[in-house]
Amino acid sequence: MVKPAGEYIIGAGEEEAFLAPLPLYLIPGIEPIDLRRFSDFNLAVVQEAARLSKEHLAVLFGLRSTVIYNALRGIDPSPVHPFTQAPPVAAADHVFGEDT
Repeated sequence: MVKPAGEYIIGAGEEEAFLAPLPLYLIPGIEPIDLRRFSDFNLAVVQEAARLSKEHLAVLFGLRSTVIYNALRGIDPSPVHPFTQAPPVAAADHVFGEDT
């Protein structure tokens, strides 16, 4: 997005204005199947898609509507961890009673 430096600081409250002119395929969380659905309605950039309400998105995307609504507005509710902290890992063991 901002070559050659590779970084751009977006201040609090500036997310929507930054995202508005971008094509939908650049938005993390919007998957290829979502892009096809947007294309069916001739929506190609964030500004156009962001005009849809939560209710409209629910009709188009069902359970994914909240994720898409947030992505179009630059909202990421996932927790932020220090880069030195390893991501959590889920593991499970099962010991069989006899050789199977």
